[in-house]
Amino acid sequence: MKRTTLLAALLTAGSIFASPVSAQEAVGFRLNWYLSGWMAPFYHGAQEGFYKAEGIDVTLHEGRGSGVTIQLIGAKTDMFGFADSSTTMVAITKDVPVKSVASILNINDAGVISLAGKGIKSAKDLETIKIATTPGDSTTATFPALLAVNKLDRSKVQLIQLDPTAKPLAVMEGRADALLGGVSDQPFVMQSKGFKTEHTTFAQLGVSLLGFTLLAHNDTIKEKPDLVRRFVRATSKSWEYARANPEKVMPSLKKVKADFDTDIGL
Repeated sequence: MKRTTLLAALLTAGSIFASPVSAQEAVGFRLNWYLSGWMAPFYHGAQEGFYKAEGIDVTLHEGRGSGVTIQLIGAKTDMFGFADSSTTMVAITKDVPVKSVASILNINDAGVISLAGKGIKSAKDLETIKIATTPGDSTTATFPALLAVNKLDRSKVQLIQLDPTAKPLAVMEGRADALLGGVSDQPFVMQSKGFKTEHTTFAQLGVSLLGFTLLAHNDTIKEKPDLVRRFVRATSKSWEYARANPEKVMPSLKKVKADFDTDIGL
């Protein structure tokens, strides 16, 4: 996060000749989930100076579910957040003072994930298994819609509430039959430990959801519209670069993950 690109350096050096980028503004950016592969574009963008080039000194924070992230942005704990669109809309209907400022992923990857061989193919199968969930995350928040669409009896569905990082472990140890989570990262956590997985998406079970959004507090949008535009621009550039250069982006996340593990003594 401390390195800048040549472009950022040139923009700083040339500021006396052109309209200057505003002084670096410290911004907290709360993600929706803990460190995982699909967070790489954010971290690489910060390390490569895409945010600094826009006059933003960004600090990224892990999340513990979209619902938690939205509440933190609503309380102005952080200035920007990344969260599930459906959960964001529900929060807005409950008067949480936030709005979406950009769409990053338009397709939601919510699903029911299990070890291979469980054979969870239909919504009715959910009434016969134990499912690990995390209070405040997007899949847990939208799960009632899946139950309603499929006319399932909520009392027959066994939900086990766990911390985000504990869900895959519970499935691997057999304490839960499946978990609710994103199919873009949760299966890989278990596969990295030598387990084969399978999944069924919410869309396959009748509930198609919007993807993920950048959000900000209503006051931030009203009082600092230029900052919002610059933040969206830097984030978009980070994701565009990641799509074009995946092999260059993942090492950034690996370094952040290694530093994180060292900090907590792993």
